[in-house]
Amino acid sequence: MILGSYFYTYAALQTVGGIIADKLNVVWLNIITHTLSAISSFLTPYAADLGTAAFVALRMFMGATHVTMLSTLFALFANW
Repeated sequence: MILGSYFYTYAALQTVGGIIADKLNVVWLNIITHTLSAISSFLTPYAADLGTAAFVALRMFMGATHVTMLSTLFALFANW
């Protein structure tokens, strides 16, 4: 359940992340998602101390930020 929360969120939001990457400024969106991803990685041990629900919610947030981050990277590579 804990590992699946990341991947299920990632799979569910893949098309949404691609649409967002096409509509918004790719560079700034990439900076924002990388920052949010780093902050959520930093908060992982603290969420684990709070319990399973907090850890699963954080993993879902990480999946949402990673799908947007990778979509923006692919958009950057396509325009390079």
